[in-house]
Amino acid sequence: MKKLFKIITVLLLVLAPLSAGKVLLAQTTPAVDMEYEYDWDFDDWGIDTTDVDSNLTDDEAADIVAGIFATIFGGTILVFTVIAGVITYVYTAFTLQKVAKNLGEKDAWYAWIPVLNTILFFRLGDQNPWLLLLALVPVVGAFALSIISVIAMMRICEKMGYDKLLGLLMLIPLAGLILWGVLAWGKSPKKTEEKTK
Repeated sequence: MKKLFKIITVLLLVLAPLSAGKVLLAQTTPAVDMEYEYDWDFDDWGIDTTDVDSNLTDDEAADIVAGIFATIFGGTILVFTVIAGVITYVYTAFTLQKVAKNLGEKDAWYAWIPVLNTILFFRLGDQNPWLLLLALVPVVGAFALSIISVIAMMRICEKMGYDKLLGLLMLIPLAGLILWGVLAWGKSPKKTEEKTK
């Protein structure tokens, strides 16, 4: 109890002069005149009330036109990229499904589903589908998956009766698409040999 009394006494001794000072300061503060004259000058606010077209210089107009053309060009490129991506995806899925059917794979419909198509591709190329988890490794995983994909394509070419070195065409983007078309619709040497026998 004595400790509590001492703490309260010290607090009063410390806080009393501070509160008294505030009162003294408040009483000695001069009164402020609250009447102001306002000058409503809109030029200081950054609002331009003049006609915009009359103040454009040739450089500013050229910048605006260049910005419009850049936006149109960028949008056009984006649209064509999306269309080309969809066409490439459909073509690759269709050819992968056709190759899977030619090789007797029971789940050829996997070709149309994004992750399952890679699993189907690895199964056709006699690779373990669990190797897809290498994609989680930042740089080395992508490099390893590209090598495994080329090996899988070489085995698919060999199964279809073509030279396995044709699988190296996967390293060239457009040639890889052509190779898928050849594997899907081309006359396989393996099939022609069976027909001649």
